[in-house]
Amino acid sequence: MNPLEVLYSWQALLVACGAVGLTQLVKTIHDVRAGQKAPVATPTLRVAAKVGKALRSDGVWMDRFILPMCPIVFGVCLAVLIPARPDPIVDYVKAHEIGKTAWLIYAAWGAACGQFADYIFTKARKTFFSGSSGDAGATP
Repeated sequence: MNPLEVLYSWQALLVACGAVGLTQLVKTIHDVRAGQKAPVATPTLRVAAKVGKALRSDGVWMDRFILPMCPIVFGVCLAVLIPARPDPIVDYVKAHEIGKTAWLIYAAWGAACGQFADYIFTKARKTFFSGSSGDAGATP
């Protein structure tokens, strides 16, 4: 089994979907909480000036560091905690008699899955929304 087959296994897709889903959950929670703290109450989530990326651009740490790191961190956590791992990785750990530090190998695999999932999710979003930011009620 080559390295690409390890990334395209069902276990990798499980970790990738979980990482992207949890990242979107964190992003949504942050956007809603920031929208509630806005000086003017928002009547709907479609107001782009009060909710979403326009509001998130104020926080450099959230937009440029925390959110891009979320898929990788969640990928690591899911790969270590969920006992579903590809057979070549498990065989490698057993063949080389790696003991308690096997979680580092699983964490590296999870980080790769999270990064790959974020890349695919970003490309798919740009393809389906044709370059828009995804805010349905955005006005130019």
